[in-house]
Amino acid sequence: TQTLNTAGTVAWATYFAINQLWFPFSTNVTMFFLGAATLAYTLSDKKKFARGVVAILIIAPATSFMLVKYPAAGGWIGMIYNLLAGLPWLIRVIRRKKVSGISERGMFFAYGAMLSVLSYGLIIHSWPLIIGCATGLIQQSIIATYYYRHRHHD
Repeated sequence: TQTLNTAGTVAWATYFAINQLWFPFSTNVTMFFLGAATLAYTLSDKKKFARGVVAILIIAPATSFMLVKYPAAGGWIGMIYNLLAGLPWLIRVIRRKKVSGISERGMFFAYGAMLSVLSYGLIIHSWPLIIGCATGLIQQSIIATYYYRHRHHD
């Protein structure tokens, strides 16, 4: 998930650079470095970390090449990465009804971020952002439903 999210920020950054939208570009560049740092911190297993870095080093440049060659596809590629990145958590939560490791505060920040980006997408009429945020909100709502239903009350 973290690897795809981090690679997805490269797709979004390239998309925003092509469209000269510098504020979201800089946000995604920042998120790339935060994602890589988070990946390094959370993966104490050096083999998994190395595989994640290799995946980013392959996915990110390949994605950027596709975006330079097909600039109109940029937002859609970023949206697909974000959708794929959220699926492992969603599947884990639905199949196993396991909500450990999910932060209630993190869910609220995710909602806030998605609603902010959705608003921005509506303002600039960007269908990839609108659809990506809508699917993200649906995924997050399903996870939140399971979280509140299956969390352990301490």
